[in-house]
Amino acid sequence: MGEGPIRLVIADDEWPWRESVAAVLGRRDELDLVGQADNAERCLELVVKERPAVALIDLRMPEMGGIALAAQIRAKSPDTRVLVLTVEEDAGQLKAALEAGASAFLLKSEVAEPTRLVEAIRLIARGGALLSAANGADVLHELARRQPDDPAVAFGLTSREVEVLSLLAEGLTNREIAERLVIAEQSAKNHVSNLLHKLDAANRTQAVVIARHQGIV
Repeated sequence: MGEGPIRLVIADDEWPWRESVAAVLGRRDELDLVGQADNAERCLELVVKERPAVALIDLRMPEMGGIALAAQIRAKSPDTRVLVLTVEEDAGQLKAALEAGASAFLLKSEVAEPTRLVEAIRLIARGGALLSAANGADVLHELARRQPDDPAVAFGLTSREVEVLSLLAEGLTNREIAERLVIAEQSAKNHVSNLLHKLDAANRTQAVVIARHQGIV
């Protein structure tokens, strides 16, 4: 990024966390907080408008989740680096965030100290990457073994989302998908919603058409 303060946007649906982080970062001369959002859709609007160097986003938000948001940010504002923050370590979500184009995936507890969060922002603004310590090495090794021309990777799809997409191709409903994968129906619904965002599909049928055309299913 260029000279001057690092422009950033914060997105988190939990008001106390968002406001506390905004208050701390807003006092740093090397940072320029250009906006904050309580949902993914608003965050994406801010990113497209403000073109920040870094977007700090929560992993779990209503409607479009953090993984889908990361993919959308990278698609609509390629120069914006994404730092995903979460409460609980999850190797699957870490891998999904990387596949979606995130530059950093950290536990909120790892950046509870403001100086560490500022350092993380500086690092990824310069083009670096940063992973949560617990599962970072294992995930990187797994990603390194994947073929670079995998169409699922190109769209930022997780292995679970590919499973869901295959079941959509069979014509299954959200409830049937949930039963087949032994997950909650709401989780199945969230996966479908993320798929539509990542594939830029208007509906389930179009998502399946795109997936078949691209050789994903």
